[in-house]
Amino acid sequence: MIKLKKTSGFTFIELIIYCGLFSILILVLSEIFLSALEVQLESAATSTVASDGQYITTRLLYDLPRASSIVSPPLGVAGGELQLLIDGDTYKYSLIENSLNLTIGGQADQLNSYQTKVSDLTFKHLGDGSGKDDTIQVDFTLTSDVVRDSGPETKTFQTTIGQRPN
Repeated sequence: MIKLKKTSGFTFIELIIYCGLFSILILVLSEIFLSALEVQLESAATSTVASDGQYITTRLLYDLPRASSIVSPPLGVAGGELQLLIDGDTYKYSLIENSLNLTIGGQADQLNSYQTKVSDLTFKHLGDGSGKDDTIQVDFTLTSDVVRDSGPETKTFQTTIGQRPN
């Protein structure tokens, strides 16, 4: 009688079961990774739009009360450009290629980040005609450039800001 020596190792069936379980584990981990990536993109898009909208609104809230006069748009008119006279300098808010720019003394600065686009920008000059209680109604839409499955993040902002009485 010949005795066969038992060797340790994997049988073919054990190897197939191991590969199947490993494939399922890799599939589950891939889904979790892709879900985390999508949540990160959603968060980045929402955060960028919110912070740019807050910055633009805060900048207008800072400049308008300091303005000695609103040059344009004229009273009762809505326009795509806002010009203020502050301490003898002209501050001009205007939309150039989907970016909101503030020009002071010939030097332009972009107010929104490069990850957002500004659209539907309007400034409406409201008041009683005396120049003391003038306000500006500001409307604009920010759209994120971050690409995600559900589309770009878009938010519309509207605020009314008044001049400080002299």
